[in-house]
Amino acid sequence: MRDERTPDAPILQPVVEAVKVLLVEDHPMMVEGLRISLERAGLDVCGAALTAADGLELARRHQPQVAVLDFNLPDSTGAELAAQLREASPETAVIFVTGDESDSALLAALEAGARGYLLKSQPPTDVADAVRQAARGVSVMPPGRVSAAQMRAREAQRLQMEADRTRLAPRELEALTLAAQGLATKQIATKLGVSLATGRWYVQQAIEKLGTHSKLEAVAKARRLGLLK
Repeated sequence: MRDERTPDAPILQPVVEAVKVLLVEDHPMMVEGLRISLERAGLDVCGAALTAADGLELARRHQPQVAVLDFNLPDSTGAELAAQLREASPETAVIFVTGDESDSALLAALEAGARGYLLKSQPPTDVADAVRQAARGVSVMPPGRVSAAQMRAREAQRLQMEADRTRLAPRELEALTLAAQGLATKQIATKLGVSLATGRWYVQQAIEKLGTHSKLEAVAKARRLGLLK
């Protein structure tokens, strides 16, 4: 007897489109290396640009899911480009792949809304993973580095405010600079072309304005505040 049951319909798997990625990097060899590694990872590199202006135009045209930017570009910073991308392609997530390890670059990227900040020394697989996560709306900013950078930035700001409040007069700063070179008060006065009493006055004023108790302490604090070059 023939089995007339209807055969099971094939199970259709959903088609998953590759994440569309835009590259903006001013070194052609780096662009090519990124393109190859990302495409091998199954990502769709829809365009590549060597300048911020060209990258912005490609973003308008392709509306990529993720833009991979260098921080230092010939005609702009990556942070400035990231801000422009928010208007030109609002759905595009931004990650940075850069050689710039400075706190200022990292914090500027964070402020610009970047979802990731990787160094060029990291393996290509890290970049591909970051692209996929950014496309899903996940932040891959390095939390430890961000926290440390924010802490250092706050400390630098505090020191700058303290330095601004100190406001040493030019001659007081000159006297303290000479003291930092190991000169005695009499030698400082001679170098400044003033009397010993006046030289001593300049040094004492610097000590008091810095809230210290000795020439040695004043020099140390002035260095910490960035007053001495």
